[in-house]
Amino acid sequence: MNFYNGCGAFKIGMVRMNTVILFILLVSCTNVSDENQENKNESNKIQILQTDYMEMRGEIVEVSATEFRYDYYDIYEKDSHYEFFSNKGYQGGGPTWEGIIYGALKLKNPNVLIQIRFDPEGEGLAIWSSTRQPLEFIAKLVYTIKNDEELMIMAMKKAEKDGRME
Repeated sequence: MNFYNGCGAFKIGMVRMNTVILFILLVSCTNVSDENQENKNESNKIQILQTDYMEMRGEIVEVSATEFRYDYYDIYEKDSHYEFFSNKGYQGGGPTWEGIIYGALKLKNPNVLIQIRFDPEGEGLAIWSSTRQPLEFIAKLVYTIKNDEELMIMAMKKAEKDGRME
């Protein structure tokens, strides 16, 4: 009799333990979800970048099989922001766009930053990578930024906070 009573108590204990484990998992997932919501609010403006049909700004050049370069010269664009940046006290060319792209990447996809190397010039910006994909992402990002001044300001603020805006 004692053996069966012990097994019954064991089964009840296991059910309770499984319930506690399930509860802990649900609570921990909820906390992660709350943190993700905060991040989502910050980067909500860039969510559209996950589509393949978006237009790109700038030019991607295949330098070799393992080296690609993205070139962007806002100063030569019809909708240049050079005067807008200059009026705010920024350089307006490559160093300014380096900061904006850096800020937007920090908000949306910081992992891209480890795949690229910035090479700012006075009037424009070159970004280097060993693969084409991060540069395509950046070209779409620039297209989005150029069409959304609020997003541009958010990226500039992030870059300023990190000391990357010139």
